Order: sequence, then C-alpha cells, then structure tokens
Amino acid sequence: MSLTAPEIAVVMPVFNPGKALAMTLESLRRQTVPFRLYLVDDGSSSKPDYDELLRGFDYRLIALEENRGVSIAANTGIEAALGTGHAFIARMDCGDWCHPQRLELSRSFLLANPSVDLVGTWAVINSQNTGFNYLFTPPTRTDALVQRLNYTMPFINPSIMARSRVFQALGLYSAEVAEDYEFCCRAARAGLGLANIPKFLLRKIEDASSISVRRRRAQLWSRLRIQWFYRDWSIHCVLGMLRTLMLFLTPPMILRRAKAYTAARHQGESLVGATGFEPATPTPPE
Repeated sequence: MSLTAPEIAVVMPVFNPGKALAMTLESLRRQTVPFRLYLVDDGSSSKPDYDELLRGFDYRLIALEENRGVSIAANTGIEAALGTGHAFIARMDCGDWCHPQRLELSRSFLLANPSVDLVGTWAVINSQNTGFNYLFTPPTRTDALVQRLNYTMPFINPSIMARSRVFQALGLYSAEVAEDYEFCCRAARAGLGLANIPKFLLRKIEDASSISVRRRRAQLWSRLRIQWFYRDWSIHCVLGMLRTLMLFLTPPMILRRAKAYTAARHQGESLVGATGFEPATPTPPE
C-alpha cells in the first residue's frame, strides 16, 4: 500500500466470492487512474488467496469475523477510506465489470461539476436468468433523478462515485435491505447534487445467486418502507408507492417474462457498438 493516499478509494464488499472476483479485479486493474481498493471480506467461509489476487494493487484488505451483511461490510470499508483522506469514494460489486475509464470519467465529472456530489453511470445488465441484456439508461440531471427516486432506484450502486464529504455529512448506509436506495433518498432530501454520466461504464451481471434476484421481495418491501418514510404526498410520491406495491404483489415469473419480451424486441441491436465495451470483455465464469 502506497504511503500517499490517491484521490479515489474503491470500496468492494465480498462474501464467498469464488471465481467472479478475479474477473472484477481484472476490470479494476485496467483503470486509467490511481486508486486504493478497500476489499472487505464479510465473514466468508471460503476465502481465496487474496494476497495473490490483489498483487500489484494499492489495497487494504479488511476481514470481518462473521457475516454481517453487505451494508455493514460496505460501511466498514467506507469508514476506513474516510479515515485515510481520499477525496472520492466509489463502490464496486464482486462479479461486475467496469469500463477501463469508469473511475477517470467519474472523477473528471465531479471535478468539472462542483454542484454535483454523487454521480453514477449508465450500465449494461447481463441477465443470466432471462438470457437477455438490458440497457440501464436512467436520467442524468438532479431534478429528474429526484423525481425518479419516488418510483425506483435510478442508480446502479457499483457505478456510484461520491465525494467523501457526502458520507461525512449524511452518515453511512442504513440497515435497510435496499440500503443504496435509502442512501440516495437521504441525499436527495438533503438537497445534494445528483447525476448520471450518459455513458455505459459498467456491466452488471445478474444470476440466480445475485442479491437482487434472491431477495427481490425483501428489496421491494424495503423500498416501500423507505418511500413511506420519505413521503411528501406529491403525486409522484403516491404513484411511486403504488408502483412498488404492485411489483411486490406481481409473481416474479410474470415480471421476468415481461422483461424478456422487452429485451427481445431490441436484441438485434449491437450492445458492443452501443455501449463502447470491447468485444474482448470477459464473460462471467460458468
């Protein structure tokens, strides 16, 4: 680990990471700006050789004695990063792949836009459950993102980079299942500047083992509680709660078929050409 802290910290919680960790680390190894990786092992029962995998990185490995959950693991890494003096803190999830310029472009965006405190990016979502790819293209401006937060999470969590002062001002992630959604709602309520870079800088892999798939109903129920907590009784607030309740009551199979039908209509488009990801981007291990 270098003595001088780089501007960027990347916080990545892992739990029994398996072979997917090597793929994610390879994408981080290709980044075009310096950063320090805070890898937090959340009490894994099966640990890889972290020192070998992290060879060549500026990193800090934090091992929790027992499995505490992703929010506590992420908070542990963020607290360590805050104590080191990084200007920016980025998130990353094990099993995902980021574009080589993801960190550079996010940092440059925050430097060029001092009114923005938290920025995400567009993303390609690879669903191994439906067999299709989806383009995640949420709004890019603060006002539209604040409105969208009434309905859903308009950020992909592992694409987010925030100024360290955001965590210092707002605190860390909550114990909610949808901890990233709650944090963004808190940021919006505090009047912070939010943005998304309209470039596809993350490839997110969703399979049956993904938290978002295994805990779908818990995520939706958590979202509904958060929407109720931050309610302002605007039309968008009410419609957002009704939407979440409808999704909660809809059988997962129907939602998967609807997503697959939508994706199939656009499957003829070249995602490589549309997103800028190289054809050689590794696919997740079988």
